Amino acid sequence: MKVQSVTTTTITLTLDDVKDLLREHHAERLGVPVDRVQVSLSGTDSDCLTFSLLGESLGQSPTTPGSAIAGSATKRRRKRRTAADIADLTERLYRAVCAKPGESMGVLALDAGATPRQLEYPMDILKASGRVSFTGSMCNTRYFPAKEAMQ
Repeated sequence: MKVQSVTTTTITLTLDDVKDLLREHHAERLGVPVDRVQVSLSGTDSDCLTFSLLGESLGQSPTTPGSAIAGSATKRRRKRRTAADIADLTERLYRAVCAKPGESMGVLALDAGATPRQLEYPMDILKASGRVSFTGSMCNTRYFPAKEAMQ
């Protein structure tokens, strides 16, 4: 059996070195010059690094030992639906329920032109207003126009 020698290298980095490495990484990742990315300590007891680009916050990463520094927050906030969009989607969903009573949300979603997830809130509105009744639960839920609405 052949024994290989192992060399251990110790690297000592100062906080400024870590900030420079993170700045270079984020600049490369975002495709911007290095001098546009700023890294600073924030939070209570300086336990977070904050990344910013020309005044835009890119996110925070915990600097506690053993935690991975995630880098810039790449999540994008979804645009909130307007009240008019929700009202329109609610009406399309109601028409789909009237056209196909007893169907699941997946089938109704195809008729309403949206995903089942997008229809959860409009369906809650229809249920609360008493325009739609339902039977079953979870995957077996079926939706019907309320008896008053059918007359």
